[in-house]
Amino acid sequence: MRKILFIILISATFISSIYAQTIDEIKSFSDAQYEAGNYPVALKEYQRVQLFDDKNQYLDIYSKIASIYINQNENENAIRYLNLAWNIEQNDSIKTELTLQKALCSFKLNDYFSALNDLFDIPESSTNYLNNKKNLYVGICYFGLGDYTNSILYLNEIVDSMGVQQLNTLFSDFAKSNKKYNPDKIEIMSLLFPGLGQFYIGEIGMGINSVALLSAVTYYAYITTVNYAFLDGLIILSSWFYRYYKGGSLKAKNAAIEKLADRKLSVYSTIISIVEQNSLQ
Repeated sequence: MRKILFIILISATFISSIYAQTIDEIKSFSDAQYEAGNYPVALKEYQRVQLFDDKNQYLDIYSKIASIYINQNENENAIRYLNLAWNIEQNDSIKTELTLQKALCSFKLNDYFSALNDLFDIPESSTNYLNNKKNLYVGICYFGLGDYTNSILYLNEIVDSMGVQQLNTLFSDFAKSNKKYNPDKIEIMSLLFPGLGQFYIGEIGMGINSVALLSAVTYYAYITTVNYAFLDGLIILSSWFYRYYKGGSLKAKNAAIEKLADRKLSVYSTIISIVEQNSLQ
């Protein structure tokens, strides 16, 4: 019996040693791949470490996995691991950075309310860098929500007088773009005169196509009326004309929505550029 127990004890010790060595090697290999930028391999190996690390020795893998998911634009997965990293982190500054990364992921998902909720939970920091970064993200959140008054309020907190002037000009121009490319207005213009909305927003080809289609339908209905019967022509005109008439106005509206979305992305980049060039120290 003693011999059996001794063998079991030695075997358990040996297996434990092999296990520890193996998971250490996996972690070291994962870190090397991560540092080299080989993220798909690093992610796979980190997940193996997570699976076998029942002693929670390698808690730093959560933030690294989150970084990999951010790099791969898998923002929902990134948020999940950022939450795990945040829950085990003790350093307040690092917790703040993790929250800011989470907010950035929420931006990319257009989930501005969740981002604001996280940002407002961040306590006041002793460093201007973190406070300014928080104000920047809050300003971007409000911009994404269409609350331009609060957006400019927070952004003006982190730039000098030159930056304030540039931001005010940027927001003024963006407001004019919103008015010019108002989707409802563009749709009404296209309903009043087919193709007008498309021409107004610069989609010349789309406008010509809309006019050409409706002209062709009208001409075909006229020929049908002349050669066959008034009712036949009316049926053709009413069904096909409505289809292309209404469809053209909806296309014009969607084109205006895309114009505004592109303009919004451009404004995001310009905001970052202004803040980088004119930020308060």
